[in-house]
Amino acid sequence: MNGKQLKRLASIANIAKLDMSPGSMVVTSQPGGVLAWYYGIYFAGGVTVDAPEQLPLMSLAPEQFQAIAALFDDVAEVQFNPGASGLILQSGKRKLDIRYGPAPVSPLTETYLPIAGVTPVVRIKTSELVAELTLIKGVAAKNATMPILGGTRVLAAGPNVGFQAANGASMVYQSVISGTATERFDVVPPVEEFLTALSIFADEEYVGLALMNRALVIRGENAVAKINTMAGEFPDLMAQLKKIEFTEKVSLPAYAIKSLVTAARAFKAPNLATIRPAVTGGGIVLQTEATEIGQFEEVVDGSLSRMYAVSVDDLDMASRLSGDVIELSLSAERSMSLLQIGNRRLYINCRAV
Repeated sequence: MNGKQLKRLASIANIAKLDMSPGSMVVTSQPGGVLAWYYGIYFAGGVTVDAPEQLPLMSLAPEQFQAIAALFDDVAEVQFNPGASGLILQSGKRKLDIRYGPAPVSPLTETYLPIAGVTPVVRIKTSELVAELTLIKGVAAKNATMPILGGTRVLAAGPNVGFQAANGASMVYQSVISGTATERFDVVPPVEEFLTALSIFADEEYVGLALMNRALVIRGENAVAKINTMAGEFPDLMAQLKKIEFTEKVSLPAYAIKSLVTAARAFKAPNLATIRPAVTGGGIVLQTEATEIGQFEEVVDGSLSRMYAVSVDDLDMASRLSGDVIELSLSAERSMSLLQIGNRRLYINCRAV
């Protein structure tokens, strides 16, 4: 096989790193080619490459295998030479010897085949799923006291796949992208782990999703992964948010918001900024709180009826979702603002002062 295929096999180490105490991965020949497979307590994953090697089942340390695979160029032809105590990888004059690890407790018929045999009920474009989860990663809660909000709710029915996320304090995110579902699908996987698992599907245009007991199974043409879902039900946040009437709108240039965020962090300012009408000359003033180091203030075009206070981090997230202009709808009565871009909605606490 070539070096690129070797690195694809070694990408299974990304799945192994998710487990607290990862064990060995296995490399062996299967009917579809050469399989790299990891099966842990909470996570599992496998990648198959179309290669002619006929290999026995070999147990290897995932991180070591990944590090060694990186030492071969993508176009290099790499020979697999299994020995009595280790695997020798050789290309030209370069040779590396990897010692075998402990053999797996369970055979592939009990670990790999049941997961690989699951039929997906949702089909979605891989690049769009990764892009959406990357955005959601900035919204999902980081606080261990709210574990369910550290995940993203994935709902699918018919031609749509929806997502919900929240940080448990000031932001709620909702979006819809295209996909197909043969039945209603509702699951809450952890965001970071979901993204990591998708790294082994880098060459797959589409992935399928399914549930297996309490686990989420992700399937492609040549890869499969299983990650545990989060216990409990995602809170019904949208029911109340959809009732809010937004009575004021404002357009803020993204460059000004990004500058405010940078200045707030440079000045070590509190995580609170104000958006207010200018006292003289018209316009809107964007302002951080003053510190001993300094303060940021910029006047931009527009008009407001009152002052609003909003989290600097939340404004940062709004700027990352937007293009050149951040279009906010404001509700003084409910202390909330809404950023809507196509099928994406970001609700942000925005207190009227």
